[in-house]
Amino acid sequence: VSDCEELVNEVNHTTECVTDLLSFEWAEL
Repeated sequence: VSDCEELVNEVNHTTECVTDLLSFEWAEL
């Protein structure tokens, strides 16, 4: 269960980074 939680946290963090990056790209346009 702990490993699953860590994996989910990593995915959530990556998703946040990607979302921020996309938002920044859209703001540039």
